[in-house]
Amino acid sequence: MNNYTWFGMLLGLSMFFPQWCAVMRGRPQNLASWLLWWMIAMVSAMSIRAQNGNSSLPFAYCFGDMMIVCAIIRDWKSVRWTRVETTTLILVVGCIVAWKVSGPKAATIMATVAHLTAGMPQLIDSYRKPWNTSALVYLGFATAGLLSMLGGKDWSVEQRLYPFSTGLYCISVSIVAARKLWVKDTQKDKRF
Repeated sequence: MNNYTWFGMLLGLSMFFPQWCAVMRGRPQNLASWLLWWMIAMVSAMSIRAQNGNSSLPFAYCFGDMMIVCAIIRDWKSVRWTRVETTTLILVVGCIVAWKVSGPKAATIMATVAHLTAGMPQLIDSYRKPWNTSALVYLGFATAGLLSMLGGKDWSVEQRLYPFSTGLYCISVSIVAARKLWVKDTQKDKRF
């Protein structure tokens, strides 16, 4: 691993800390969603590792997801199962099937697509309620993806697809979350 991948991995992992703190202070999160996110990150990391690729960032995300799961697990009331979780579970199973049928490269591609697809509800929610999303945290995740991408050895699926795709996704979330600077929080007015 070179300096770019080290810094990308450490930055990516550190971006989970604000979420972990929020969960520990009682901010509700869905345990099922975070377990499924962990599964997608694990398939990504393992399939990239099987190709001797740039797996440091997805392994950091696995660890970060597991930190959040451990923080949430003390409150079993936080388990909800919706269409989003069903879709994500189908994507996780699809990743595993792709690996078994076509090998780790297909699993890497499928897991990256699954990661982006499973993230669409967050992107939409960040657009609808930008004041509920930290643009700086997602900018940190985007920077971690960029650093990890720069640390890739070549322009191959196993070296750059995952960090590039997740970085681009996080930039998108940051941009829509930054709308809070000029969009009024209508929910805030209703609370008083």
